[in-house]
Amino acid sequence: MKDSKIYAQKVRRLLRGLRATSSKDELADHKDLLQALMHGVICEYFPDNQAHQMYRKMMHHFVDINDLRVARPEEIMDVWSEHSAQARAAASKVTTLLMTVFNKFHTLDLSGLKKTGKRPAKNFLQALDGVSRFALDYSMLTCMEAHTIPINDQMMEYLKAEQLVHPDADLSQVASFLAKLVPAKRAYEAYRFIRSHAHNWAMRAASKAAQKASQRDSAEL
Repeated sequence: MKDSKIYAQKVRRLLRGLRATSSKDELADHKDLLQALMHGVICEYFPDNQAHQMYRKMMHHFVDINDLRVARPEEIMDVWSEHSAQARAAASKVTTLLMTVFNKFHTLDLSGLKKTGKRPAKNFLQALDGVSRFALDYSMLTCMEAHTIPINDQMMEYLKAEQLVHPDADLSQVASFLAKLVPAKRAYEAYRFIRSHAHNWAMRAASKAAQKASQRDSAEL
């Protein structure tokens, strides 16, 4: 990434707060790779705590994972009580992922793939339909203990808006840049820390935009 030394100083200053908050955050530890992938698919669009609740609702509602595989996205959205564009995208990707895995393995069990090791598993998963870069990195981090930091669109927008990364940097460059700054054992905590900051930043931005729109409407009356 361009000017990485300059941006590294800024990110290190941001991550100083990690030490003060890390004890409040528990590492997500998924033993099942497919479960981690489904979590990652949902987490890309929704905050982690909400995504975990949505996952539990989904798994409780359907008879089994094969029943979930053939479900319509609208049915999953009803279970979540979420009908936004983000919910539709997440629900569609969940079923696409399960269908792709089933067609490839004729089963919904990735335990054999997990045993092949980090690199072979990553190479295979990134070629599957329904697996975005975020879902891939999330599952590799939480299930395979890979040294990576998942980055979604909101996090990218925050990092660029706050001038913590180069404005021309792409997702791959940012993920690689952050991983070099954070030890592997702190990667999940760093992800949650940055994501929390990104969420709060987005909420403030939305509030300011709504306030400006309200003021503009009042001025037109």
